[in-house]
Amino acid sequence: MPQPPDPTRLLYDNLFSGRSGSSTFSEISNGLAAIVENAEHLLDDAQVLFDSERFSRAFFLIATADEELAKSYILLEACRLDFNRHTGLLRRLCKAFYRHVEKYAYNQVFRDDIRDMAHAKEVFRTELQRWWPSTSYDSGEPDLPHYTYFTRDTNLYVDFIDYDQQWWIPSDTHARLSFSMLGDQITEPNPLSESQDALSKIKATHENGLFQPRVLGIINNIFRNCYIDENTSNETLYGLYDTVAVTIQNEIGITYEDFDKSALKGWPLYHFLQSCT
Repeated sequence: MPQPPDPTRLLYDNLFSGRSGSSTFSEISNGLAAIVENAEHLLDDAQVLFDSERFSRAFFLIATADEELAKSYILLEACRLDFNRHTGLLRRLCKAFYRHVEKYAYNQVFRDDIRDMAHAKEVFRTELQRWWPSTSYDSGEPDLPHYTYFTRDTNLYVDFIDYDQQWWIPSDTHARLSFSMLGDQITEPNPLSESQDALSKIKATHENGLFQPRVLGIINNIFRNCYIDENTSNETLYGLYDTVAVTIQNEIGITYEDFDKSALKGWPLYHFLQSCT
């Protein structure tokens, strides 16, 4: 029976195979702009559902918007790699582009208060764990799937829960708890405001011109010969970003300050995808 094409392979082929560097940066730039637009639409729709107290569907749309935002981090990761030498890592990034768990892990690192690359590895690897078994039969706690099951599946689909031996029906009453609401008042932080804040940072990065192909090319020129892993010091990483910021300011005119507060300045995570299957 004929099989559909593998989206991971198609994404790699369309972005990196047989393209020049400038063509790749142009296509990634287009993708980043599309991500900003779609994530904004999704969060606008989530706001409408939230205001109508349709919390379950709102939470699902927020989770979907978060995955779109994570795609931007994944595309930017690719720009830090040598397209000729790091084909294996680029393929892993293309796989992560389509996987719920990896995208969730990217968001958690970018929203956490990370100290250094070793800490980034710890948080990222923890968030990649797909299954959390109960500590013991007597603990009274069930085995737990990855958190994406609770942000996506339980907010949209009926399912039979083995541990409870009953059917699960998505509930606005249950989902309401995820928004940290006290009475009729929403408190901070909550999934909607956190996602809107993440979108604002990525949208500002786009509007300041930092997703343009020339900027992506500068990042690539400076980062591609410096492999980043858990042993990379903050001094080394910040030095690379400082060089990027100064080069962008000198060659394009976008200020150092705009780069410094942008979504471009993040913790590279590609090395920690190596064990993902």
